Amino acid sequence: MKVFRAPAISLLFVFCVLLGGTRSQAKQPVVANDLLLTTLQAELERGRAELSKLDPAPYFISYSVADSQSLMVVSAQGGILNSMQGRRRVADVSLRIGTPELDNTDGEQRFSGLTSGQLPLRDDPDAIARVLWKLTYEQYRKAQRAYSEVKTKSAVRAQDEDQSADFSEEKPSTDIDPLHPARFPEQKRWEDLARRFSASFRQDSRVEQSMVVLLGNDNRSYTVSTEGTKVVTQDAIFRVMIQAETRADDGMQLMRVETFQFSDPAKMPTEAEIATIAKKMTDDLEALRNAPLAEPYSGPALLSGRAAAVFFHEVLGHRVEGQRQRGRDEGQTFAKKINEKVMPEFLSVTDDPTLRSLGGRELSGWYRYDDEGIPASRVEVVKDGVLKNFLMGRMPVKNFSHSNGHGRSQAGMMPVGRQANLIVTSSKQCRTRNCGRALSKKSRSRASPTVSTLKTFRAGSR
Repeated sequence: MKVFRAPAISLLFVFCVLLGGTRSQAKQPVVANDLLLTTLQAELERGRAELSKLDPAPYFISYSVADSQSLMVVSAQGGILNSMQGRRRVADVSLRIGTPELDNTDGEQRFSGLTSGQLPLRDDPDAIARVLWKLTYEQYRKAQRAYSEVKTKSAVRAQDEDQSADFSEEKPSTDIDPLHPARFPEQKRWEDLARRFSASFRQDSRVEQSMVVLLGNDNRSYTVSTEGTKVVTQDAIFRVMIQAETRADDGMQLMRVETFQFSDPAKMPTEAEIATIAKKMTDDLEALRNAPLAEPYSGPALLSGRAAAVFFHEVLGHRVEGQRQRGRDEGQTFAKKINEKVMPEFLSVTDDPTLRSLGGRELSGWYRYDDEGIPASRVEVVKDGVLKNFLMGRMPVKNFSHSNGHGRSQAGMMPVGRQANLIVTSSKQCRTRNCGRALSKKSRSRASPTVSTLKTFRAGSR
């Protein structure tokens, strides 16, 4: 459960940004053949041949393109606030000058490894190739300037403790998904569903504001490189997001958000399920509205459900991402902790992007290839409390010179090591109703809450 003191940014604004620029009320035509892949490969080879004549010549070039179609419907109180379809193609051109040991992305110049732009939606090979060449040449000039600075600084600055290379050498991957149409339901049908879903809050005066967002995104991702990688994957994701807000007597804004996520629109929650969730959200808001304001507290706490998940995600997950173990601006929390105990021995942690579902629930961290074209793999991060590994992209760190399929990025940003499905397991399990009493007497004497005494409080200060 999340509680916000200040009014939250509208979900409508967030998803308008996600949809991007192109809008239409009519469905975009589906490509009959994968001309885009053919064009990317041809332009990559032409770019390599032309740029190899320059000094310095790049040693690596890659094109990554996200060709996505989106459908979004926003509803409140049984009415439609917005309904739109969008289509966009975003290309990331990555180019490296120098050698894998030292190139233009070294240190503070990491941003120089990539240039991003939008490709034409129409399958016109000449138009697409023209934009790609413009982006490629812009990227070459950026990398050229950065490499000159890198060489100068590396000659005069003190050496970093971690002298790892700037880019790992990996085997190329080849895997192409067959092209298939986007699996969107009819727009009007989604609008009717959104109206009925959002009407669940209309009769309850305890909710001041509410909103329901139905979002579908079908994305075809392309990665081709001069190393020989050629990976094309197509995946769809659908979400139902429900937001409800109220206000406490002292003016504190309170909000609850619930999200359903699935890969097939046929798995959309039923109206009865949405109504049940809406009722639970309303009851939660009422409990928060009447709850006492929490006083500052320092001491033991019990975390469960989402709170426990967020705790591990933030406190451990981000700290074991590979790139955070090197660089002057990084915390390097675990850089020197490999094979040391960092957690209780009964806890183990893995990150597994190959896991598509767990306990009957689809996982959003699933993928087959990361954003650098490297096959996804399960990584044992912590074994029996001992740190064993980091989540690696193609940026090496000391003693970890290769990617393990965790190089992730968003459009326009360099790939970095990122979490996928972070799984925490325990060799100890509490199977009795007195789990809370397992706390030590010392902890209990300090008013540590037990399972039977947990209460609802509002977080924040007056």
